[in-house]
Amino acid sequence: MRHAGEVFGDLLSRAEGAFFVGVSSAQSAVALAQTGLRLFYLGGFAEAVLHGTPDVGVRTADEVFARIKSVALALEDAGFKDVLLVADLDTGYGGIHNLRRILRDVFTLPRIAGVHLEDQVFPKRCGHIAGREVIPAEEFCAKLRAAIDLRDERCPALKLIARTDALGAVSGSMEEAIRRGRMYAEAGADSVWCETQKPDRETARRFYEGMKSYLPPCGLAYNVSLSFKWRAFKGVRVTWKDLIRWQYRFRFGTYFTTVAEIAAVHRAGQWLKEARDEIAAIERVQTYANGTPAVDVRNFSGAKRYQEIEKRYGLGEKIKRSEGFGGKE
Repeated sequence: MRHAGEVFGDLLSRAEGAFFVGVSSAQSAVALAQTGLRLFYLGGFAEAVLHGTPDVGVRTADEVFARIKSVALALEDAGFKDVLLVADLDTGYGGIHNLRRILRDVFTLPRIAGVHLEDQVFPKRCGHIAGREVIPAEEFCAKLRAAIDLRDERCPALKLIARTDALGAVSGSMEEAIRRGRMYAEAGADSVWCETQKPDRETARRFYEGMKSYLPPCGLAYNVSLSFKWRAFKGVRVTWKDLIRWQYRFRFGTYFTTVAEIAAVHRAGQWLKEARDEIAAIERVQTYANGTPAVDVRNFSGAKRYQEIEKRYGLGEKIKRSEGFGGKE
C-alpha cells in the first residue's frame, strides 16, 4: 500500500485539491468513515474543546499525541485502511528538540499523510482568539528545516504544512504574512497556510497574489473555519471556486464534528429536560439515532470484531453461554 503522504500529494496536485473534515475523536472519525468520507483533519481546537478547555496552549504534547494515536489506531482497527490524516502539531510544543520528539512519535502512526506547524510563540492559542504573538520568521524557518530534515530521514512521503499567524497577531499585517509565507515556501514547506479571521474574498486573494510567484509544491492551505459566521458575514465572501482558482488546494474545516456533537448532545439534553419521564427521553434519542451507527453503539464500538478474535483463540464458549451482545439476546 502506498504511503498516505504520497496519496495526499496526488490529491493536492489536482487543480481542485481536496477538503479534509475536522474530527474531534476516534468516535467521530469512525462515524464519519462509515459515511464514506476518508479525509480527516485532527485540529488542536477540537482537541482542546474535547477536554473542556479553550485552545490556548494548555494541552501538552503527550496529550495531543495520545489523541492523534487513538484516532489513527481506531480507524485502522475498524478496517478503514484508506483514510488520510493530517495532524495539527501547533508550534511543536517548544523548541527544535520538542518538535523533533513529537514528530518521531507521529511518524510511527498509520495513515498520517501530513502535519502542520505554526509560527506562534509557545504557548500558542487558537487563530481566532485574540492575543496571538508570532516568533521571528527566521526562528520558525529553523524549526521548519529541522522538521523537514527529520521527515526526509524517517518518513519522506509525509507533507509538511507551514502556517503563519502574522495577519491577525499583535502588530501583524498582510505584508508580514506574505513575507513569512514566502520564506516558509523557500525553506521547503510543502504547503503554506495564512490563518485569517474572516472569510472575505479580498484577504484570500491578496495572500494568493503575494504568494503566486513562491507557490510551494502542494499549493496553499485554507481553513474553511466554523469560527466564521458564513451566513451572517456582511462582506464579499470567498467561494469554493475562488479557493480553487487561487490554488488553495488543501482545504479543511477544523472542528466540524465538534460543532455537530455539541449541537446534538445539547438538543438531546433539552429532550430529557422536557420529557414526561426519562424513558420517554431515551426512546426519543433512540429514534433520533435510527439510520445511523448510533442505533447500536456496542456494534459501533467494535465489540463483534473483538468477540471474533476471542472465538479464534478458543474463548467463544463463554460468549455463547452468556447473555448480551453476541451471545444470547
